[in-house]
Amino acid sequence: MRGSRAVVTGGAGFIGSIILEALAERGVDLGVVEMADRMVPRMMGPQAGGLLQRWCESKGVGVHTGVAVEAIETDGVRLGDGSLVPADLVITATGVRPNVAFLDGSGVGIEQ
Repeated sequence: MRGSRAVVTGGAGFIGSIILEALAERGVDLGVVEMADRMVPRMMGPQAGGLLQRWCESKGVGVHTGVAVEAIETDGVRLGDGSLVPADLVITATGVRPNVAFLDGSGVGIEQ
């Protein structure tokens, strides 16, 4: 794995950060793409998210925030701004949303 290039797309959140840490320990060249304006946008505010981003960048992680994935190509990930993030491996860490539609009309209260 050492020397491989990996990009985590759809998430610089909690799960994406854990994946980044595990790959960094194995010597993988890393990139992360987050559509929000900062890393861990649902967990931390702008100051803490910015601190985490600067720390990742200081460790050599290419952080791309505020941009979407346009396409996954044979040589990497094409971003909405036209740039290409080279990758041998692409991991999608988009999170999940529970399927609770079957509870409609059941009387069970659901807050989303």
